[in-house]
Amino acid sequence: MKIVIVEDDYLQAEWLQGILKEHFPHSRLQQIPTELEFRNEVETLRKEPPDLVLLDVMLRWTDPVPDMVPAPEDVRVNGFFRAGFRCEKLLRQFPETENVPVILYTVLEEEDFVKNDFGIDLQKLPPNTLYVSKDSDPTRLLDIIKKVASRPAGA
Repeated sequence: MKIVIVEDDYLQAEWLQGILKEHFPHSRLQQIPTELEFRNEVETLRKEPPDLVLLDVMLRWTDPVPDMVPAPEDVRVNGFFRAGFRCEKLLRQFPETENVPVILYTVLEEEDFVKNDFGIDLQKLPPNTLYVSKDSDPTRLLDIIKKVASRPAGA
């Protein structure tokens, strides 16, 4: 099983990788740390679709460097609070990746999406996109990954 982890917090990414290696020792893990890098990896993901994408909702556009790639208009307007949704939407645009299961894994609670006027209705996410709140106990996340991993391809 190939799992792509899209997470800009390096400690969180390391923790997730450790948990996933422990519970899915034969899986291949790839970490993508920013929205820009996710966009740059889309073609590779199309050629070799992952079995699962674990996607943080709030992501930096890029790591701060002297010659940073400037953020496009949609990123400047909507900010990092919607980065995961932009990445998920991008993945759904291509036949090769439109059915890849995505777990939106975030510190944001469901009420945050309504209260902060995100314009996102979690009830209207595609059936292969799931929302899971981050927790120091990975049990719920692991249970969901096991269910997703046991589904037939494209289901």
